[in-house]
Amino acid sequence: MRLLAHRLETERSASLAALAGQLGLVAGLTTLGCALGVAGDSLAGPGSSLGHAFASGSVHAGFLSAGWILALHGRGGWQGPALRGAGALLVASLAAGSVVTRTSSSSISKSILSPGRCWGAYMMATSTRPPAT
Repeated sequence: MRLLAHRLETERSASLAALAGQLGLVAGLTTLGCALGVAGDSLAGPGSSLGHAFASGSVHAGFLSAGWILALHGRGGWQGPALRGAGALLVASLAAGSVVTRTSSSSISKSILSPGRCWGAYMMATSTRPPAT
C-alpha cells in the first residue's frame, strides 16, 4: 500500500532556476524574432508586411513554446513539439503575410462578397412564386 500512498513520479520536475532559464531562453528567442521582423519590415519599405508577419509568428511561437515548458514542468522533451509547432506558426504567419501583400483589399472583399451574391441570385432564380391572378 505504500506505492498507492504517493503520486508516482517517473521523472522529477525541474528546479525553479532551470524552469526560469528555459523560459528566459524562449523569451530571448521571441524578442530576437520580433526585432528581426520589425527591422525587416522597416528595411523593406512601405507596403511590405512580411516583417510584421514574422514578428507575429515569433510571438505566437514563443507563447506555444512557453506553454510546452510549463505543461511539462520544465522536464526534457518539450523542445521537439515546441520546435515543430513554432515552425508551423512561422510558416503560417509568413504565408498569411504574403497573401495580404499580393492581394489588395478590394479583391479580398470581392472574393468574400461574391459567394453571397451568387447564393442570393440562385435563391431568387429557383424560388417558386405563386401564380399571378
